[in-house]
Order: sequence, then C-alpha cells, then structure tokens
Amino acid sequence: LHRYIPMYKLGFWAKFDGISIILSFNEDGKLVKAITRGDEELGVDKTGFFANVDFTYMIPDKFKGKKIGIKTECIMPNDLFDEYNNKYAGGKLVNARTAITSLLNSETFTEIHRKYINLIPLMYSVDGKQVPPLPELVKTVTRAAGVFYLWPGIAFEKDTLIDIIKASKKYADNIGYDCDGIVVRWVEPEVIET
Repeated sequence: LHRYIPMYKLGFWAKFDGISIILSFNEDGKLVKAITRGDEELGVDKTGFFANVDFTYMIPDKFKGKKIGIKTECIMPNDLFDEYNNKYAGGKLVNARTAITSLLNSETFTEIHRKYINLIPLMYSVDGKQVPPLPELVKTVTRAAGVFYLWPGIAFEKDTLIDIIKASKKYADNIGYDCDGIVVRWVEPEVIET
C-alpha cells in the first residue's frame, strides 16, 4: 500500500529564541528591506541599520541575479551573552533575546553588533517563490554561520521518528544559543500550500 502513497519530506530546524528579521534583496544582491517580525505581521523597518552589512555569504551562487527574500533569526551565542550583559548592561539583562533587542534598538551597526549578533538564515524565497532547503544551501549556511540545519528534509519511517525526536532534543539542548526546541515542517512548498 505505501508505494501508492506519496512520500513527503519533513524538515527539522532549531527554533532559536531571537528576533525574526526578513531581508529582501534585489537582483544585484543589494539589500532593499530589513523588517523585524512583530506581534502582527511586520514590526520595525531596520533597513538603514543593516544597510552596510555584507550579506553575500547568505546568497548561494545559484540564486544570484534573482530577487531574494530571506527569513532570518537574529541571535546571540550563549557564551557571549554574559560578557555583553556585564560589559554593556550592568548585568541587568534576563537573556540573550533581551540583549539582541537592546542591540537592534541602536541607530547604527558597529563592531559591537558584528561581534555579538548572528543572523541565521531560516527560509528563502526566490523571485517570490519559497524554495526548499536544498543540501547545497545547507552547506553554504553551515560554512558561513557556524550553525547548521538539523536533518533538512529527512524522510523518516515511523520506527525511526522517536530516535529523531530524541536526537533533536539533544541538539536543541547543546546548540549554544537560546533554543525553544525544534520546528518540524513539510519541506516541499507545494505540500505546505495545500
């Protein structure tokens, strides 16, 4: 029976506890918009803040020359949070997310921001269409950002799902960033849309 049922892939991603930022680039790879995601759909326009940041590492060669949208998560490594909190906030910040909020409220992007902020790409759209997390894209992100997608698009049998969930929990607990757990979602855009 199962050979007649289409096999769809599930992807497992770390659910970082940071600030979502949606970046939009034109065909020349120039940033045209950087918007935080708020309680409603859109939050604050931070385009000017990120205007001089080099995002080329986020755009794979195969997407160059196209309009790109990237949903990112702005996060701070746990091992830098205590340093930032003590040095710049007198130890008053509760967690790395509050430190990121504080940094994003700045007027200009400085070397301080470059040291403490990591922008992790989560989802891409190319010319207005969402693209699945391809293996070559994962390699690009891994090399550039120092973190990785967890089993992107792995197809599983019911007998292995428990092992995947256990490994996901271990991964989330040891990732080195504030992490709420794991996001599980369909990989293929056509499945997501139906």
